[in-house]
Amino acid sequence: MGKQISTRRKALQWSQGQLAEKVALAPDTISRFERGVTVPSLSKLQELAEVLNLRISDLFSEGSSSPSDQVETVLAWMRPLEPEERAFVLDLVKRTCDYMQQKRGLACAHEAPGSASATK
Repeated sequence: MGKQISTRRKALQWSQGQLAEKVALAPDTISRFERGVTVPSLSKLQELAEVLNLRISDLFSEGSSSPSDQVETVLAWMRPLEPEERAFVLDLVKRTCDYMQQKRGLACAHEAPGSASATK
């Protein structure tokens, strides 16, 4: 559970202090959770999950390779970006995916809804 808290916190680019402030705990308490020294109460676990935009079950899972979980991670990274920066990242991801598909001999994926290319 601690690794999941740490991973998600870092994906959101929050310090332990910032997460602690959001859930009314001391930063050293977050550190103890992340290191597995102690575990949060059920009510605090629910609060952590909500603040981290996760389900409680996500906190108990090992890293996930499911596309929906990966999308959530990328979404957390992109949230603090300005709209122009998010557009740049999306374009970069699209170009990278197209390149990888072409390299493997696959047809390019359809344009993402709302992308600049899709609206032309």
